[in-house]
Amino acid sequence: MAGLRLFFKLVSVTPEPFVPHDDAQAVMQELLQSGYASQHDGRMRWTDKIAPAMALYHGPDPKLYGALTTSLVRLVVDAWQHPKPPRAAPPGEAEPLRAVVGSSFHWRALSAFSSACMLLFRLGLAHPIARDGTIITDFRDRYLYAGTFAMAVDGSRIDELMTERAASGFSELPPIKELMGVWLCCARHFGLSVRREPFVPDDDFREIMQALVRSGYAWTKRDRRLVWTDQIGLVMRSQDFWDVANHCFEEMYERQTDVELRDAARSVPDDVRRMAIEGDVLCVYMALCGRWIDGEWKPEPDSQVEGFGGFDRAERFIELVLENPKGADAD
Repeated sequence: MAGLRLFFKLVSVTPEPFVPHDDAQAVMQELLQSGYASQHDGRMRWTDKIAPAMALYHGPDPKLYGALTTSLVRLVVDAWQHPKPPRAAPPGEAEPLRAVVGSSFHWRALSAFSSACMLLFRLGLAHPIARDGTIITDFRDRYLYAGTFAMAVDGSRIDELMTERAASGFSELPPIKELMGVWLCCARHFGLSVRREPFVPDDDFREIMQALVRSGYAWTKRDRRLVWTDQIGLVMRSQDFWDVANHCFEEMYERQTDVELRDAARSVPDDVRRMAIEGDVLCVYMALCGRWIDGEWKPEPDSQVEGFGGFDRAERFIELVLENPKGADAD
């Protein structure tokens, strides 16, 4: 972060044309080639592509910081309550936060939630606790091995508290990019889309998504569905959801898989076609794993077949076969 601030001091943080400092010329040439800036009459100008880095330079959006932290507590604490309490909020609205001082939560042996627990601890919103429920205060390295935490602040106070801290320029706050990345991983676990295509968020995500819309990370279509903008690309790439061109890996894999399965359906053997028509997902799955190899169908293998991938491939293949159950010869 310090390096980023030093660099921008040598160039410009405004949308107006500028002449960079001599010490920044080499870096600016690379940024020009990558589309982060344009050049005209010897002066340079930032393009929209630089927006995520500029956002980091200017620091966190206070209101967004508070909203993200509040939503993270909802995902890490409230969402794991068991038994799950009945909904109290009307349709279209988020449930009120139930987390209070002393509410315990666990990292669930999931890397995303492990990062979230440690982030809430770093923010001073939670304490690591021992098996007997006492707060761990000695031997700092023991924090790394604490799987259970307890809230140090009531959930209802977090939005206001973190908004105030971010607005005051509190220097020890983790970067908003880090907070957003951790939040995004946890939110995806509970069904929030990371795809480029429009989506409808769950009611508990609507408030935070509106905060992201206001900050330019998403936009709302006329039908009220939401779409991520390129501004969130830096965060999506940091979590390996998107590639460097801001294409979603999940969508690219699905398109590639669909092309492959269409090829398989066009040349499917009669016995596998019967399995698909009968809706035998397991047998179709094993046939795809053991016989569809390098773009062509092979004979039944003599050895045991090792399954790989999910059953969704088999289900999609069955759909394609049922579109033309008599095979390519009937076309």
